[in-house]
Amino acid sequence: MRLFNSGHMCRDFTYVDDVIESVARLIKAPPLVTRATPDGQQPPHRLYNVGNGQPVEIIEVVNVLEKVIGKRAERELLPIRSVDVLETFSDSSELERVIGFAPHTTIETGLRSFVKWFRDSWYRT
Repeated sequence: MRLFNSGHMCRDFTYVDDVIESVARLIKAPPLVTRATPDGQQPPHRLYNVGNGQPVEIIEVVNVLEKVIGKRAERELLPIRSVDVLETFSDSSELERVIGFAPHTTIETGLRSFVKWFRDSWYRT
């Protein structure tokens, strides 16, 4: 596994069930305002960040996966590249204001659930 910046970049991971819950709630709260545009009417729409808002270091994700799977990853620690971003995360405060919900599943809970699903559904030893 190649880990740039030795895995010390942070990303905002969002568990799929949190995304589904957000979309299901948004379906019940559609935007109502139609806006006039130079080329006609633009249908009602809104854009929302759907993210956990809790950046986690990539190396921590690897550590959790190793713990959950019970096997150590082969790591290749590499320097940061010029195209890499040190940290990304989502601000879901507007989503929470509109639907009363924001993604909250922790990386450990999400990875445990994913590995269980994968083993139960796809992986047969």
